[in-house]
Amino acid sequence: MVNVSEDSVTLSWLSPHSDGGSRIFRYVVELCDISRAEGWVKVKEVDSTDILVACIEGLREGKPYLFR
Repeated sequence: MVNVSEDSVTLSWLSPHSDGGSRIFRYVVELCDISRAEGWVKVKEVDSTDILVACIEGLREGKPYLFR
């Protein structure tokens, strides 16, 4: 996590050391609102050639979220 505000979070990550033999073209960031039963929802896609950072907006302060 890079930055947190009252309604957003900025996530960053490193590419894996090994891609298992398949080139990675993009990363999908998913969010799970653990207070609701809707499961995982795609919130961003990041091209593998871009800087691996995603800003997720529209969050609610004090509400727990999971990201993957």
